[in-house]
Amino acid sequence: MSDPVVSQVTSIMNPVSFIGVVGFGPNGWGATLLQGAAITLAVTVCGMLLGMVFATLGAWAKILNRRAFAGIAEAYTTVIRGLPDLPIIYIICFGGSAVLTWMQPLFGSSWFSYFPGFIAGTIAIAVTSGAQGTEVLRGGFNAVHKGEIEVASACGMPRYLRLRRIVAH
Repeated sequence: MSDPVVSQVTSIMNPVSFIGVVGFGPNGWGATLLQGAAITLAVTVCGMLLGMVFATLGAWAKILNRRAFAGIAEAYTTVIRGLPDLPIIYIICFGGSAVLTWMQPLFGSSWFSYFPGFIAGTIAIAVTSGAQGTEVLRGGFNAVHKGEIEVASACGMPRYLRLRRIVAH
C-alpha cells in the first residue's frame, strides 16, 4: 500500500518536459501560446499599417519644407528615434489610462479606465515605425535625381503619374 503523501511529493518532484509545457495536452500551454502569437501578429500588422500612414505624413511634411510642418516632423523623428521602444510603450499604455481616467468625470463616471493593450501596442508600434519610415521615405525621395522629374514633366506626364512611375518606383 502506498502512502498518498509520498505519491503526491513524488509527482511534484518529477521534472516537467519542455514539450509537455508547450504542447497541446491537458497540462500544456500550447493553445494559449498560439493565441498569444496570433494577437502579436495582429498588433504588428495593424501597427505597421498605421506606421506607414505616419511615415508618409512625416516624409511629406519634411519634403514640403514648410517651416511649421517640417519642424513638427523633425521633432517627431528626432525624439522617437532617440528613445527605446519600451518607454514609448509605457507612455502610451499608462499615459493613455491616465488620460482616460482624467476624462471620466466628463462622462459622469469616476472609475479608473484601462487603456486596451491591443490599441496601446498598435499605437506604440505605429509611432516607432512611423518615425523610422519617415526617414526612409524622405531619403528615397531625395535619392531621385531632379532631372528625371523635370524630363517627365517636360514630356507632359501628369503629376500623380510622375509620382507613381518615377518617385515611388
